[in-house]
Amino acid sequence: MTIPAFAGRRTIRMPILAYHYVDFFPVAGAWGDKLTVKTAAFIAEMDYLARAGFHTVTLEDVYRALNGPGRLPAKPIAITFDDGGSDDYTVAFPVLRSHHFVATFFVPTAFVGTKGHATWSQLADMSRAGMAIESHTVRHHDLTTLSDGELLRELADSRAAIKQRLGFDSRILAYPGGRYDWRVIEAARAAGYVASVTVHAGSQISLRNAYEWPRIGIGPWDVPRLFRKAIIV
Repeated sequence: MTIPAFAGRRTIRMPILAYHYVDFFPVAGAWGDKLTVKTAAFIAEMDYLARAGFHTVTLEDVYRALNGPGRLPAKPIAITFDDGGSDDYTVAFPVLRSHHFVATFFVPTAFVGTKGHATWSQLADMSRAGMAIESHTVRHHDLTTLSDGELLRELADSRAAIKQRLGFDSRILAYPGGRYDWRVIEAARAAGYVASVTVHAGSQISLRNAYEWPRIGIGPWDVPRLFRKAIIV
């Protein structure tokens, strides 16, 4: 897809990691397996990031560094989680805190508090501890299939829910299933988002590609060297 240039041309190279679940199987079968990392592996990956001198940042931190007076630490890395599973709070959050790490959690707001998903109270605890809670729309629909009205509601209503329940504006979006097109990007901008993440691999982050930030998908690898190789930028 060819996207017209946006204002701002500063570019940084940094990995944005994309996780889904840690020791939690919301989807039966091979698909769920591919999205789930074992707790021991997740701890080992966080241990490696700490030993290697990475400093975690939220995606809001990244945007501010690109678009204003904000600064990023040396060797920055962003850790993200999609879908708002209950393991975000029960498994990933304690591990992140033990490493003094922050992460960005993308939640479909209609699922918050339902079976297998984190509650608003849990998300508030995470936010108070420095984690970023951002939008994964309302119901995790394929945004490219929606009418203009439905698309706007998915984008705007999720921001409104986060504002109402957690008290702050969500400005970063994760496209459900990684599906988007130019119409979706325009709708995201109109709904107040300043950046979006994809499922495309890469590490080049700028305002120019603010609605197509790439991420490195992290799966249930058994060999630690594959994780180390994946995050080389």
